Amino acid sequence: MVVDHQVILVTGANKGIGYKSVELLSKSHPESVILLGARDENRGNEAVSKLSANNVHFLQLDATDSKSIDAAVQTVADKYGKLNVLINNAGIGSSSGGLEEVKKTFDVNYFGAQRVIGSFLPLLKKSREAGEDARVLIVSSEVGAWSHNLQPEDLQKVLDEVDNLSVQQLNDLSQDFLTSVQTDKKSMYDWKDLFNGYGPSKTLVSVYGRVIARELKGDGIVVVLLCPGYCATDLNNNSGYRSAEQGAESINYGLKVKLAETGGFFQDGHAQSIKSEIPEAMKAAIAKHQE
Repeated sequence: MVVDHQVILVTGANKGIGYKSVELLSKSHPESVILLGARDENRGNEAVSKLSANNVHFLQLDATDSKSIDAAVQTVADKYGKLNVLINNAGIGSSSGGLEEVKKTFDVNYFGAQRVIGSFLPLLKKSREAGEDARVLIVSSEVGAWSHNLQPEDLQKVLDEVDNLSVQQLNDLSQDFLTSVQTDKKSMYDWKDLFNGYGPSKTLVSVYGRVIARELKGDGIVVVLLCPGYCATDLNNNSGYRSAEQGAESINYGLKVKLAETGGFFQDGHAQSIKSEIPEAMKAAIAKHQE
């Protein structure tokens, strides 16, 4: 079955920013199919029922499970025949610096993004080949930009040479960071951690987005990096000063970005640098978090 309207998938959408993104999209794109991706079937279906929107449908998808992702791709292919927009929102924070938790953070935030995006690319390319819009919106974070700026100069040079980087090289860097967390193992770089692996995971997500933006530009697929800002969600124990709806609006701006701006990083519709200094207002909070 092939549908005439857009098909939009939001991952990690049963609560928080992802849920609000789906809610806003269901209203701004009433003729489109909005897929609410979530790991847990009960929570996903409950989220759909709360919205009471006829164009929103649940899709089971776990970013850490390749079988789950493959099944989700097959479901979308069978029911809709294409995918126009993939909003990769699924992500977690890290409350401790233990190796296993840091690994889990990377598995969801960094490697999970790769699994999901790579698996859905054939459907996105199919939409583009049919002359329709196709885009990947990647939820990153300003924390990743701060983390990028904290890294040693030799590592920053590698991360900044996006035209010469491959995804495999980024994967090697991610493994190098995980090695650095194990203090008894030698790492290539003197990595600086921020928020127990969360910062470096988002640094690499942003660079990954720029790499695939370069690779997919010739296919006409737009790739956009987006920051929702510090929103009050479960990820930060609802300590953020922005609402989840504000974060969702910031993410959904990616639907307006043109191909010429592919690989750009935006917050609230404004272009951001993927490398920036920690604001003075945040330094005390970060120091307290790391005590």
